[in-house]
Amino acid sequence: MKMSMIKSFVFFTCVLAAFVAP
Repeated sequence: MKMSMIKSFVFFTCVLAAFVAP
C-alpha cells in the first residue's frame, strides 16, 4: 500500500514539474 502511495506521489511530482517547467 505504501509503495502505491509513493508511486502516485512521484507520478504527481513528475507531472507537476513538467507543467511548471515544460
